[in-house]
Amino acid sequence: MKRAYHRKPGVSMRRETAVLTVVGQCGLVLSSFGCLSPGPEADAEAADVAKAPLGWGGPVDAKEIRVWSRESLDAAPRWRVAPEPDYAMVLDSVEQIIGEHVIRVQRFVAEGAFLPEGRVALLSRTGSRPESPLLYLIDRKRGDAIGIGPPEGEAGESLDWDSFEMAVTVNQRFVLVGYNADYRVRRTGLDVWYVHRDGRFTEPPSYVEVEGGLLGTFADGSLAMWTSPELGDTTIVTRIVAARVTDGPSRVAEGRQAEVLFTTANPRDPDRYDTLANWTSHPARVTVVAGDTIWVIPTERPELLAVHRSGAVALKVEWEAGDRSVPAEAPSDFWKGAERFPAAAELQLGADGLLYVRRWEVIDGRYPNLGLEWLVFTQAGDLIARLDMLPHWWSAQILEFGHEEVLVVVSDDGAPHEVRIHAIERQ
Repeated sequence: MKRAYHRKPGVSMRRETAVLTVVGQCGLVLSSFGCLSPGPEADAEAADVAKAPLGWGGPVDAKEIRVWSRESLDAAPRWRVAPEPDYAMVLDSVEQIIGEHVIRVQRFVAEGAFLPEGRVALLSRTGSRPESPLLYLIDRKRGDAIGIGPPEGEAGESLDWDSFEMAVTVNQRFVLVGYNADYRVRRTGLDVWYVHRDGRFTEPPSYVEVEGGLLGTFADGSLAMWTSPELGDTTIVTRIVAARVTDGPSRVAEGRQAEVLFTTANPRDPDRYDTLANWTSHPARVTVVAGDTIWVIPTERPELLAVHRSGAVALKVEWEAGDRSVPAEAPSDFWKGAERFPAAAELQLGADGLLYVRRWEVIDGRYPNLGLEWLVFTQAGDLIARLDMLPHWWSAQILEFGHEEVLVVVSDDGAPHEVRIHAIERQ
């Protein structure tokens, strides 16, 4: 499932819009952490805390290694997305009250998931206010959709949610993790809510004391999360943690420490303190959870790791990625300091249990950009296909892969966003 990016409290909507625009055009640049000013010892401190994180160039002690050559990739079956959708729904705009004015805001979908019995769940990015649904449950067979509003406070009051992320648990409940922007209600950590498949909020709010984002849920119900990156002079260190939800007030959650499973480290341009490294992939884009296994692409190299929650690396999958040198004519303001662009732009775990790796490609000999080809692996490390998206889907948002279908949001020439389900044609 594709995950949204948290906007930390205090970051304005205008600033968030600018960041997301850059993401859609040429990769990932996060400015939410620009307030951090690393000192000269920041890298040493991060290294001491991280204790040999994945991605610092050292050997990976994996129990099994699978390597796929260029010949293997060329011989892989080619899958394609069918040109016409099997299902489509146009996202309309919604009214929101901003100050004393009522304005219409384009509805956006942040995440989506295939559910049993052919249903689909959508998490709306404009669903943080009472007048706008937060979740949509779409029944394709019946042709209807149920809109679910955001959760309310303990006394039934409306809350000003800053953002939400969603995961589907093993028993097909939804777990929603979000920031409550009303500091009079909650000041630290994250609020956690559970939603039944019929749309009822089945439990009172719980809490976790983690600043970061949701990756998924483990088999025991604990949350797999990434923490806010720590910026050093030349590195970025991010922890992957297991957090148990704490019932009760926030002060209870503050006393429970998350279990650090492993950390990742990526290079960072020392001359650009206002952004993270813009040529590396953020953990939210390249980390997924399956049972008690965390799949992660920790570096810009073409390698995919299966890390058990104990920290042991069970499997390493490598593939030939070809020449990834940054073109000489690439925009220097974005690719400054980078010798090559990443082998993977995104990792997803499909509802079919397969792993989908999105590749980068160079456009017009100048611009490394999100590619239209995905590599498809089994969780045993077998390469089973190369999947081609439709030619005009450069900026399409791939929400999730299902059983021979894909859930996607497209917008053509400024038209309203449209949620579509396309079949995947296997050859």
